[in-house]
Amino acid sequence: MPFEPTAKTVINLVLEALGENLQPSRVEIEEILVSLLTGAFSSLRPEKENILNVILERTRVWIGPETTLKDAEGHEDWLDGEAPAGPFWERLEDYFLTEREPPLPPSVVKALNRSANKVLGQLESPARDPQWNRRGLVAGSIQSGKTGHYVALAAKALDAGYQIIIILAGVHNSLRSQTQQRVDEQLIGKDKDGNLIGVRAKEKKLKLVVENLPSIVTITTADEAGDFKLGSAQVRATAGTGSRLVIVVKKHVTILTNLTKWLKQTNVLPSNLETGRVVAPTLVIDDEADFASINTTRDPQADPTKTNKLIRQLLQTLECVGFVGYTATPQANIYIPVDVQGDELGPDLFPKAFIHNLKPPSTYIGPDLVFGHPGDESVDIEEQRALPMYVAVDSSKDKKSEIERWMPAKHKKTHIPGPLPGTLREAIRLFVLVVAVRDCRGDKDHNSMLVHVTRFVAVQELVAQKIQRAVDSIVQIICYGGSTERHAQEKALKDVWDRRIVPDHAAFARVSDYKPLPPWPKVWTSVRETVERIRVKQLNGTSEDALDYKNEERTKQVVIAVGGDKLSRGLTLEGLSVSYFLRASRMSDTLMQMGRWFGYRPGYVDLCRVYTTHSLYKAFREFALATDELRRQLDLMAATGKNPTEFGLRIRVPS
Repeated sequence: MPFEPTAKTVINLVLEALGENLQPSRVEIEEILVSLLTGAFSSLRPEKENILNVILERTRVWIGPETTLKDAEGHEDWLDGEAPAGPFWERLEDYFLTEREPPLPPSVVKALNRSANKVLGQLESPARDPQWNRRGLVAGSIQSGKTGHYVALAAKALDAGYQIIIILAGVHNSLRSQTQQRVDEQLIGKDKDGNLIGVRAKEKKLKLVVENLPSIVTITTADEAGDFKLGSAQVRATAGTGSRLVIVVKKHVTILTNLTKWLKQTNVLPSNLETGRVVAPTLVIDDEADFASINTTRDPQADPTKTNKLIRQLLQTLECVGFVGYTATPQANIYIPVDVQGDELGPDLFPKAFIHNLKPPSTYIGPDLVFGHPGDESVDIEEQRALPMYVAVDSSKDKKSEIERWMPAKHKKTHIPGPLPGTLREAIRLFVLVVAVRDCRGDKDHNSMLVHVTRFVAVQELVAQKIQRAVDSIVQIICYGGSTERHAQEKALKDVWDRRIVPDHAAFARVSDYKPLPPWPKVWTSVRETVERIRVKQLNGTSEDALDYKNEERTKQVVIAVGGDKLSRGLTLEGLSVSYFLRASRMSDTLMQMGRWFGYRPGYVDLCRVYTTHSLYKAFREFALATDELRRQLDLMAATGKNPTEFGLRIRVPS
């Protein structure tokens, strides 16, 4: 919940006074807070309880120990546990603790610092004599903060002396643009117009002048069309002692081809013209590393798929390079053949140097909480009990359900869906209620609903039109209808409230930021005040709609996002609460990546619901168990000193 600047100052002062006490008691926090609510801060005394609760929430977060499988062959240790302090990390750390909204808990920032140091230490020192090439993988959780982790890694790499950072950000413009926005905020500190933002906002606010900090040059922007272009990169952006080069591109054949060509033209030193290699120490980060990057050609001797080939060509252009893949579903990366070589391409992208197993914070809502899983006694994995977030849209016994008639599992791009099914109409009403309840709680953040039912753009458009008509009808009746119509609409909403929210609410008490429900009259009043804010947006390759939360943050966005592939990977829907999901996939890891509802839901997890089919529910539970088993195996093998190659061989052999 956003606070006025003076309240934020008090919160930061309390956290600073707590120092290394990352999980203090309520009494310890209250004692410091009371001592501060005097003099200039005395006007905040009425807010004492709210401020205390915010601090408690931020100090109750914990992260389990992380593990790393590593191969020391050819590696020279250069970090003694702790990376040397540097300005890029220090300003990012300050941003996470004080400027980000909401700020990260101190325990999370400390764990992030420690984790990024571990990964950086598995790469090589930028001062090491050429040539070197280290390839690793960071396995996180879906929507758990992997972007923040690799931005922290990039900041520490820049501090250590790496001169070029290249981020491969998915295959869609929307994801690349969203990634660039975060890099602009958290690493570069400037937007595309040169305004100071994020980590550099304080410089503007306090009129600070920061000296002796290398400038960051970037030739990509956060615009949807801001990807790398040879034409606009004719200015010779080079990396050197006084500047660093940061580039965010999508995994696209033409872009990767042109980027490699441009790097050779602009960053190869005269002394290295013979090899044509870039000497500047480079960190290449592959976001969603299990998607598009992997060579899917079955014959290891055959020509690799184009994107895989171009990434390997890019790495071959760099004489001193660390390559780190990030993914929440590492199964495909671990199955990459270990020993594939190519004269021109070099080795495949198997993470031979290290696999780092990230652990999410205790506030993370993952598959085990959304769907649960049955456990497996044979390998000592306990059953995971789910929160009541799943809502069935069909019956396990109903082969010709309303859903199957409306959107058959195997439909064509010419399919014309009929009227919205009752469960989707209910989900829309539930979203109306969620927006109202969050407003009652004083929540000023964005609200999103996800509708992902087809991959075909033409069918998505028809679905979006029908949803728009349903929303228009609700708004028209609530805001402008007669008393009889309004009463009927209130009754329909109250029915959803009584069936979907009230009975299950107590089960969320085991979540750390559990909040009571407001009384119905207050909710209904809020519905009338908030329902007109709802906008329906299509997110696909042909729609002009785009989710730009940063540029519209002055007004809280309330969005029903209808899409397909664009919503499948990486893209974040801020404030996502209600999801309606029918999209099946033959690949279990692809299916899990479609789960945009995983992540952090501070103050409103009790309102979140996932509407899906019984078969998809079962598939999510099975994959949740498989993921737990894989992570457990990784931890066990790391504890016995095994390396990534041994791990890859182990999981390929059926037990």
